[in-house]
This record gives sequence, C-alpha cells and structure tokens, in this order.
Amino acid sequence: MKLELKTLFALAEPPASEDVWIVFDDLYAYVASKSKISRIDRRFDFGGTAVVLAEGLGAIHSLYAEEDGLYLLKDSAKDGPSLLRSRDHGSTFQPIDQGLVLKKGNDKQTLVPTRMIRTSRLRET
Repeated sequence: MKLELKTLFALAEPPASEDVWIVFDDLYAYVASKSKISRIDRRFDFGGTAVVLAEGLGAIHSLYAEEDGLYLLKDSAKDGPSLLRSRDHGSTFQPIDQGLVLKKGNDKQTLVPTRMIRTSRLRET
C-alpha cells in the first residue's frame, strides 16, 4: 500500500513557532492562529478553500467548539469583549463576558478572562 499525503489547504501564517487551534463542529473545521480564524468544509475536499471568518480582532488565545457554538478567547480592546460565542458556525460572534463582574460593597470591577478551559462538569442552571 502506498501512502500519499496531500495538502488540504495552506495558511499564509502562522510562522512555524506560533500555535494554531483546529476545532470541528458538525459542518466545518475551524483553524485559528493568533490573528485570524478560518473555516473549511469538514469534508476536506482537495479543491476546498479556507474562508476567513475574522481577522484583526486582537490576539487570539483559544478557540473551542461545543454543541451550542464556537467559543473564542482573545485580547480585548480597551473596555472591549474578550470572550465571544458564535452560534452560526462563525459567521458572527457575540460577546458573552459582560456579566463577569466582581462586586465588593459599592465597588464594581470588571473581570477580564485570560484562560478558557473545557470541562464536562459545568451545568446550566
């Protein structure tokens, strides 16, 4: 048996030392680098091309695909969102970090997420 490998698609970035995230949902594969998110049909057709979904959002730290959508953690602009969710396969991303607030008496401080961890132990209430 002869093994043949073919490139499915190529990204102009990242350099060899940069991390990328590859996640899958029921229709697509998503590839995220520090500055861009791309989507490709999950069938991985050899003629397929990657569609850039988002670019210039701020440095991307992680990307996860869950049953209810894609979750993106990125650097926030001044007072901008850093945790976003897409429920339409990456066509749009909505901020979901506006409720992350620490209250002590009359003081209120906005929390900025820096890490995202997948776990099956969390449940909606």
